[in-house]
Amino acid sequence: MICKVVGVVLFLLLSHSAKGLHPVILVPGDGGSQVEAKLDKPATVHYVCTKKTDEYFSLWLNLELLVPVVIDCWVDNMRLIYNFTTRGTVNSPGVVINVPGFGNTTTVELLDPSGAGPGVYFKNIGNWNMLKTVQAFKQNGCKAN
Repeated sequence: MICKVVGVVLFLLLSHSAKGLHPVILVPGDGGSQVEAKLDKPATVHYVCTKKTDEYFSLWLNLELLVPVVIDCWVDNMRLIYNFTTRGTVNSPGVVINVPGFGNTTTVELLDPSGAGPGVYFKNIGNWNMLKTVQAFKQNGCKAN
């Protein structure tokens, strides 16, 4: 619901500007952006889990990681550790998180970077509001970046 409201408000701001276009900042909600990870973990939660990677790999949204047993690896890679003293969070040990395409709309328009298979479902349903918002801005002359 909040995503709809934000999309409508941002669209109205754009449509009411007099001929000139103004910068717009889109802030997707939890789960509304692609997330990548690079691993160099001291230990894993299961023998099927990857301990080290040389490159970043898609963590969200990668439906292959959400199957039984493998989902334990995904949870361990996604989890945050809360520090009660500093009141801050840090990644799981050995996990480096990256949000690809920061400042670009492509990583919020399509959550599954492969663009194929079941992940396309999220393009049309799960992330529909953000997709429609971005399309509306583009139709009114805005450019990504």
